[in-house]
Amino acid sequence: MTNNTNADTPRERKLQRSITQRIVIQGVLTTTAPTLLMDGTVGTVADMQPVMDLRSGKPYIPGTTIAGALRNYLTELERGYFMGGEKDSRKEDNGQEDRLFVMNALFGGHKGDEHGKQSPLTTFDAHLLSDSDATLELRDSVKIDGNTQTASDKAKFDMQVLAAGAQFGLRFELNISQDTDNNELKTALLRTLQGLEKGEIRFGARTQRGFGECMVAGWQVTGFDLNTKQGLLAWLRHTPAPIWASDAIADPKLIAECFSDISPDNLDDNRQAVHISATFNIDGSLLVRSGFGKGHNAPDVVQLMTKNTAGETIYVVPGSSIAGVMRHRATRIANILNDDNEDHTKELVSSMFGSEKITPGDVGKASHLIVSEAELTGVQPIVQTRVRIDRFTGGAADTALFDEQPVFATPNSEIEMKWTLRTKSDDPMFQAQVGMLLQLLKDFWTGTLAVGGGQGVGRGFLIGKSAQITINKEPSFKITATDSNQLQFSQPDAAANLNKYGAALVKQLGDGQNG
Repeated sequence: MTNNTNADTPRERKLQRSITQRIVIQGVLTTTAPTLLMDGTVGTVADMQPVMDLRSGKPYIPGTTIAGALRNYLTELERGYFMGGEKDSRKEDNGQEDRLFVMNALFGGHKGDEHGKQSPLTTFDAHLLSDSDATLELRDSVKIDGNTQTASDKAKFDMQVLAAGAQFGLRFELNISQDTDNNELKTALLRTLQGLEKGEIRFGARTQRGFGECMVAGWQVTGFDLNTKQGLLAWLRHTPAPIWASDAIADPKLIAECFSDISPDNLDDNRQAVHISATFNIDGSLLVRSGFGKGHNAPDVVQLMTKNTAGETIYVVPGSSIAGVMRHRATRIANILNDDNEDHTKELVSSMFGSEKITPGDVGKASHLIVSEAELTGVQPIVQTRVRIDRFTGGAADTALFDEQPVFATPNSEIEMKWTLRTKSDDPMFQAQVGMLLQLLKDFWTGTLAVGGGQGVGRGFLIGKSAQITINKEPSFKITATDSNQLQFSQPDAAANLNKYGAALVKQLGDGQNG
């Protein structure tokens, strides 16, 4: 008998996948906010430019970006925010860590896992649909110095972003092996894709400042049972064409309808967060400068505009502008409460808004606070001509005439801000963070905190109208301003419950410990 040197070892045979079922999932993803998918290079048009398909010359979403965002979302569902996904809390009979917990079972082994397996889920690049409008917008941005409230030196940059309303064709293939838990894989995939249906998954950069929001309205799922002759032949004859048009899916369904044998509703959601959706009236005018007027006759400075999902031009306040003034005011509040103790201030503010400066050797922190872009509705743009006056002559300064086009309030003007503060389940500063967020809401509400430029001439101030607040798993409640400028709470004990967070903020900044 001769030895077969090519024969598989028992370990190799164990690692081979015996695929018994293939499931093809397709859907249409629509961006609901500007999206920044950087290619990592500095372009001729902008410092940050989108990744482009070399064949079509249009933006696309790489499969790695999609898979990474989906894996992170499932990890947060299973473990909570900022808890990581490298180890599993479930144990095998021998007491060793089970390396195939739900996210690794669906998306493959994590970094450093020598026994990790290949992901059974294949995620394809998402290409722009042929009938979708790929509008690219130029956004300029600048870091504001917290002390001078002016632009920091060498801190201006611009971005080329994909406007809302772009549609991409999504495609996944789930390969179910003989030795895997069929229901576990389907449940994990179902929960993940439901995140896209709910708009809870963001793609690209600057997602904490409102970019990358998207949604999938429906799916098309095709399954193949490879244990049967008919299923195997159907798979071999199946050539899934890419989705090139938004109507390519004839009968889109919710993913729960496609996997009707799975019931994920009874599974835990371990995320902990504070959600605030606040509506304000505009007190006067507001101007967030875009820096890019249309046409040679356009004003020197105009209010920032973007496209919505319907292709309409709308006025917006970017999440970065809102978060910037919130961070500055939070620093000021913290310094007042702790007698300018910089360590306590930096600890609290950085835990909410992320690291301000990252020096070599430091590990930066991402912002725990998500601030979405805020649409301005019912406003009226008006061009104003301004001139700088020479303080000595009392006349117009030379070459100091310029035009601005802020938006002005009307009886129906509103702006809605949406904030989400994510937290660890055991974060000792959680109550203090909520207290700071409520203090910032109060400052916006009472018109003592403005957003945008021209604050020295009365622009950017708001008047609180209503706010919907949800703290972790507690019942949501609403605050409404009455005609007599009093606050009305939808729950009688809501005001008393909010006071404990203010007390926790004072205690945290007073002695560095949460109460």
